[in-house]
Amino acid sequence: MISNSNKFIPWLFIALLLTGLLYSDESGYVVREESFTFSIRYLRLKVTEVTMTDRFFDDTGYLEVKAKSAGLGNLLFRVDNIYSIIYQDDYVPLEYAKAIKQKNFSQHRINHFDPEKGLINTVTDGIPNSEVLEIGGIYRDFFSALLYLRREGGSGESRELQIYANNNIWIARVEYAGTEKISGRMSNKYSIDFHRKTSNTTQRSDVLTNNIVKEESTLNIWFTDDEESLPIQAEYEASPFSLYWVLENYRTGE
Repeated sequence: MISNSNKFIPWLFIALLLTGLLYSDESGYVVREESFTFSIRYLRLKVTEVTMTDRFFDDTGYLEVKAKSAGLGNLLFRVDNIYSIIYQDDYVPLEYAKAIKQKNFSQHRINHFDPEKGLINTVTDGIPNSEVLEIGGIYRDFFSALLYLRREGGSGESRELQIYANNNIWIARVEYAGTEKISGRMSNKYSIDFHRKTSNTTQRSDVLTNNIVKEESTLNIWFTDDEESLPIQAEYEASPFSLYWVLENYRTGE
């Protein structure tokens, strides 16, 4: 059993890094710092705001995502979630932590990845080894996969990725679908379908990612066709109406 004091050490370290308390311009360690703000829209109405901050140091990256309900979302389904990812280059995660606070559900969950062995160990609400998932190859969480695709965007190539979500490994089949103009910018469109590779029992978790990564769902995403390759828009095809992610703001600390 992990003690309460030890359980929060990784969270404190990540918080210090992301708030800049361990950041020094003179250190020469920071290679990249970017921040994205998205609105999630349903029927053109904003229901959730998502901020994503990505910092890469000498050899390790720190990604923090905050999702908080807004506008109509406060009435429909309240969300106040934080996702923290420690990753290597190419957005290969070493640790994926979720602090979930949704309507009638809360959870603290930390996934420890071993990329060399293809192993995931999980700590849920302080209980270690509640899940051990072993499978070959490199897999990413939903957010690190998004930024990895962004780095690879503009190539016009189709590919497959392994994604960890909802207590399973999924194959994400990414198909290039041409270029379109989105918000006045030419953008490369990709269509993503998910197919479950493992057969573990699904568990209740966050509504933000687990509702997207599932069988018979399609995610369309557009990256600007330029050097920035910004994830300018995403569409989750749902019935009766699609759900959209729209990039509202982007800034870089470089």
